[in-house]
Amino acid sequence: WLIAELGDGTPLLGVKADAEAKALHFHSVSFFPYPLADSRLLRIPRNFGPYDKRKRVDTATCDVDHPLVCSKRPYRSSEPRDYDICKACFDIESLPEQKRTQKLLDIDKRRSEILLERRRQWEKQRREEEACWRKEEEERELAHQKDLLRFTKNIKEPSKAHTDENNRKKFTVWTKETHPKCDMREPAEFDSSFESLKEANLRVEYLFYYDNPWKEEKDDVYTKDDQLVNNEFRFLMTEDDYRQTYTVSAMPSPDFDVLSSLHNFCGDRPEWSYKHEIEDYLRRDSFPTFVQNPPKQNLSENRKLRYTVWTSCGYDNDRCHSYDGPPDKVFNSSFTSLEHANQRAEFVFYYDNPWGLGLYDMGAAETDDTTSSGLRFLQCRPEDSQRWTVSVVPSSAFPFMKVF
Repeated sequence: WLIAELGDGTPLLGVKADAEAKALHFHSVSFFPYPLADSRLLRIPRNFGPYDKRKRVDTATCDVDHPLVCSKRPYRSSEPRDYDICKACFDIESLPEQKRTQKLLDIDKRRSEILLERRRQWEKQRREEEACWRKEEEERELAHQKDLLRFTKNIKEPSKAHTDENNRKKFTVWTKETHPKCDMREPAEFDSSFESLKEANLRVEYLFYYDNPWKEEKDDVYTKDDQLVNNEFRFLMTEDDYRQTYTVSAMPSPDFDVLSSLHNFCGDRPEWSYKHEIEDYLRRDSFPTFVQNPPKQNLSENRKLRYTVWTSCGYDNDRCHSYDGPPDKVFNSSFTSLEHANQRAEFVFYYDNPWGLGLYDMGAAETDDTTSSGLRFLQCRPEDSQRWTVSVVPSSAFPFMKVF
């Protein structure tokens, strides 16, 4: 009656449980100095929790653990000594000493044979994998040598006539390395020039895959971008884990001159110096209607006219704003006439700026100039704001603007 009133988990009930468990330990064996109990009849030790009803056979594992034969599941247990033994190990330990020793020797022998066979299988598999690897390497090297046959000596090592930057041929091959955290991108570097577009494209491929700055083989070079710009000029770009890029491409030599000189201005700046002069000169009605609102043919990016007007807007790497490299150059419109393209650049800069400011609030551009090719370039960066740029390039060169 008292036990029922106290409930499960009380000290008195624990004493009763200990007495019941002790009564189950009546199996005497020669190899263990204390009596054992049937593991299926013992509960899990009380320190697991007074309400845990699991059996010891479901939670304990064999302490003898003879290799190859041990089943892990307890067959006999000693709760006071926290000792458990499975049926297979129990049978072995119950044998006479001589038979027990022989049985263990047989087990060790069998175990050694199994380990030896596993070792043989591992060695066989290793030899087969090495042979397969060597075969793949030989095939890769053979394909590598075969691929190199496409490149003539003049492609691998251009002559002085092809590397003379002051006397360039029809198509220029150039390289460029950039890093997204740099404010000023490194300029594109002239590599060589060729009269044939086929030779120029082959030189691009050879430089990118076989003569890159890291001396990597073709199969090890990650190609992020591989395309034919304007369906003619090979363009290859790779990017490492730090987002540093390496680009090789070919383009018409005149377009290369234009893009290389984007910031080499000829000094042809507007004459005004004060805001009221800007307002007088740049009245909205001073721009032709087709410059203010270009027709559809001028806004088609797929069928560009001769000159392209582009814009970009983004923060510098000033450590105050999020920065992921220079902003993208975005197509705005295109025109047949350079004069009209320059007018459109001027109108977009002052009247279509990202802040929605009027001409008076915008004020004069910080940089307002033309290149030696007559291409207009306007740029400003208000305090603690984005850098706003509008410029003009030949449409054939615009696809290369993303890396210039």
